[in-house]
Amino acid sequence: MQLFENTPLDRTRHAFSMQFEEEGEGFLYRQGQSGPAYPLSTEERDGFVRRYTIQIYASAFLLVAGLLATVFAVGTYTDQMDAPPPDETIVTGLLITAVIWVIGYFILAQRIWTAPGRALSRRAAVRMDRGSEATAQAKYSKISWSQLALGGAAVGFLTFKFSQKYDLTQGPGLIFTGLIAVGAIVLVYQIVQKLRAG
Repeated sequence: MQLFENTPLDRTRHAFSMQFEEEGEGFLYRQGQSGPAYPLSTEERDGFVRRYTIQIYASAFLLVAGLLATVFAVGTYTDQMDAPPPDETIVTGLLITAVIWVIGYFILAQRIWTAPGRALSRRAAVRMDRGSEATAQAKYSKISWSQLALGGAAVGFLTFKFSQKYDLTQGPGLIFTGLIAVGAIVLVYQIVQKLRAG
């Protein structure tokens, strides 16, 4: 797990765990910290967090492996062609494929995220939905400025790391640029929301 420590993926795992709020000797689960509250035990909560962690890290590994395999396969195939297509065509194809991989990842990640809600939906909710303002206050007040700072450092580190091996403005490097940009956008969004939540 250390590979993703203090990265956007690690913060996603932390955000998932924040959907469980301590209540007496157990927890309440609110999907996205805004839905109706369902009671569950500490053991159930730990099980949900453990399964989410394993599944989301495995999904991220498959995403990266799939992207790298695609780049390798396209590079190997075009190198063997007598008349390979223009670089622009190859890059466009790689970007389209990368988008498909990323969309598939987010669909899977969303299903993993909502797994507790599906599992607990037959239980009686003990509290109603929260309003949008109360949800934002509950969600972003739990994110510390040190965590956001670590997130910024992680984005900077990944940018530096990948720029040492790839040209991030063209070819396969554009895939890593896109992934880093997604992480940066998520980070900026969290900072804005925390400022709004006070």
